Amino acid sequence: MLMVAPPSPTHWWDDWLKFTPGWLAFVVTVGAGIRKVWTRFHRVALGADHDKLREQLASMRGLFEEITTQGGLTSSWFLDKDRREVARGLRDLSERRTDKLLKNALSKIAEAWDEAFAVAPPDRWSQSIDWGGYPDTRRSAQRKPRIRRGSVSRSQWCAADLTK
Repeated sequence: MLMVAPPSPTHWWDDWLKFTPGWLAFVVTVGAGIRKVWTRFHRVALGADHDKLREQLASMRGLFEEITTQGGLTSSWFLDKDRREVARGLRDLSERRTDKLLKNALSKIAEAWDEAFAVAPPDRWSQSIDWGGYPDTRRSAQRKPRIRRGSVSRSQWCAADLTK
C-alpha cells in the first residue's frame, strides 16, 4: 500500500494570478457594453442632427450672455435677422427629440428668449416718420443762424437779440 500524503489546503489567493486576466477581460467587456448602450440611448434622445442642436444651444448661450452684459437692449436688437428666428429654430429642433426631459428644457429656453423679447423696451420713435403727407415741423423748421460775438458789430448783435 502506497501512502499518499493528503493534499495541502489551497486558498483562493494562491491562484489569483492565473484568474486575473480573465476577470479583467470580463470587466472590460461588460463596461464597453454598458457604455455602448448608454451612448446609444443618448444619441437616440438627441436625434439625428445633434450637431445642429449643439450649435443652436451655443448660439443661444452667446445671445443670453450678450443680453446680460450689454443690458437695456431694445426690441430692434431682437428683430435682427440673425436673432429673429432663434426661438423658433430651437422649438423645431426640440420637436425631433424623444427624451421628454430634454424637450421640456429646450422649450423652457425658447420661452425664456420670448420673455426677454417681451420685456425689452420698445424703440424710440424716429424723428423721420412719414406722417402721411403732412410736413414734419421738427425737421423742416428753419433755425436762426448763430452769431458769434467777434464777427459782427454791436448794432447787429443787439438786433439779433431783439428778433428772438
